[in-house]
Amino acid sequence: KKSSTSLMKFVPEKMKLHEVAANIIKTSLKSFDQCTSENIEKKLLSSWSNYDSLFERDIKLSIGMQTFYGKAMGIDRSGGLRIKLKNGRLKIVHAGEISILK
Repeated sequence: KKSSTSLMKFVPEKMKLHEVAANIIKTSLKSFDQCTSENIEKKLLSSWSNYDSLFERDIKLSIGMQTFYGKAMGIDRSGGLRIKLKNGRLKIVHAGEISILK
């Protein structure tokens, strides 16, 4: 509950749920087509930093009962989040909950 929000906070007009769902599906299918028809890996990795709102931010990573603190350092070739831990080691994660620290 603490980290959830509503799209209505960000979009001034009322949205119809079926239109939102249709746009998500349309965008997902377009992205899938791009991934299967091109060498997207190189393109994605080179442009990811333009959209990476976590890059070089201090974060907290929770995976089950484990908690790690560090700095987000982009993604690796497999799409895993690269985190530079407080002890200097690099950790790659594919699942978990990220909180941005102030």
